Amino acid sequence: MITTDEIPLEKMRAMEFSHHCRCGGTLSVAWGGAFGIQGYVLRCGNDPQHRDFERSFEMTMGNCPDIPGWQLTKKRRNQMESQIGSENTSKLMKYQGRITLTEEEVKDIIATIWPRAIKEAPDVVKRAVLICLQYRLNPLVKQLHLLPFLNKKESKRQGYEIYDWAIARGIQADRLLARRQGPFSYIDNTPRRMTEEEQKQIYGKIDKQSFHAIVRLRDPSTGAEVTGYGAWPVNVDVYGIEKGNTMENMAFIHAERQALDRLHPGEMPEDVMVVDERFLNIEKVAPISPTNTKIIDAPPSDKTTTTKSIEEKEPPAAEEQHLLDESLIAGMDKVWIQETIKAIHWSEETTKSWISVNLKVEATGDLYKDVLPRLTKEQAIRFTNEISNKASQLPLVEN
Repeated sequence: MITTDEIPLEKMRAMEFSHHCRCGGTLSVAWGGAFGIQGYVLRCGNDPQHRDFERSFEMTMGNCPDIPGWQLTKKRRNQMESQIGSENTSKLMKYQGRITLTEEEVKDIIATIWPRAIKEAPDVVKRAVLICLQYRLNPLVKQLHLLPFLNKKESKRQGYEIYDWAIARGIQADRLLARRQGPFSYIDNTPRRMTEEEQKQIYGKIDKQSFHAIVRLRDPSTGAEVTGYGAWPVNVDVYGIEKGNTMENMAFIHAERQALDRLHPGEMPEDVMVVDERFLNIEKVAPISPTNTKIIDAPPSDKTTTTKSIEEKEPPAAEEQHLLDESLIAGMDKVWIQETIKAIHWSEETTKSWISVNLKVEATGDLYKDVLPRLTKEQAIRFTNEISNKASQLPLVEN
């Protein structure tokens, strides 16, 4: 259990609904008199001695186009209308509900939201498009941003304002990329401020000139735990301070970014800033923060060039999941199956194992070339209905 000496009662009451014990037990706030504690405690329903409480990350309909049926939130739509006009916002609505965007569609979104960037920084735009294609990110839901930074030196030399454009991605995009690899939870009551003892242990000294944050994540499927650290100078203003952004929040973001990268190495785009999309106003010029550097327009990897030509199809709507077209079953739509098993976090090995156990079909060889072609029509219907049902049960949280 945790006492109010460690966590304020107000936060306990919030954790009661947002967290759970590692053992799977639900949490409750109770008076600690029965345990000899004169105050409230946050305890596990299975064992009051447990203290390993964690909060699972859940994707939302508002920020995850991976989930079939996602829609822009009303707040996001109103924000876009105020920034780019209702006509341009309506133009972008055709991209709602799309699982994957083509190269031309990504270009269309960027040109509509950041028309200046197309003229002033075509190389940066090109790289932004490639990042969107490679990592399946969508600028429409604030997963990737283009930010202009005033180049004071060059502006003074030329006699007019010149901007350097940088690519940034929202922290929700990092969480989405990590979630695609599997579930994860926040543990040890993080994100939170680092204690002085933790600073000494990690850095060898206590830095009072910066706010230091720590984030610990756990992969429940493997039990792996990782830690990320972040900091923000106390005398440097943050972008979006007028909207409620704080140095503590930015330190938390940097710490979480490092933890996510350690949890799934190589899954996050390199040389791209991470920002909190809640405080961005894309029409304003962002001040340069101590961690922001001009983005180098690096050449794309080979993986990108093969990704941009793929045009993926939408999974069927929820009400159609039990009425899959027979021609779809007969043809075994590979793209739809790939997207669906990714959404429900099945690996190919997990999928083959399910087929072997439940359909009694030999599951050796490649899933798409060898195993699926062995299914009869009835088995194919049962298999697709199974993964469709699981996809429809994904946890969705409305913003």
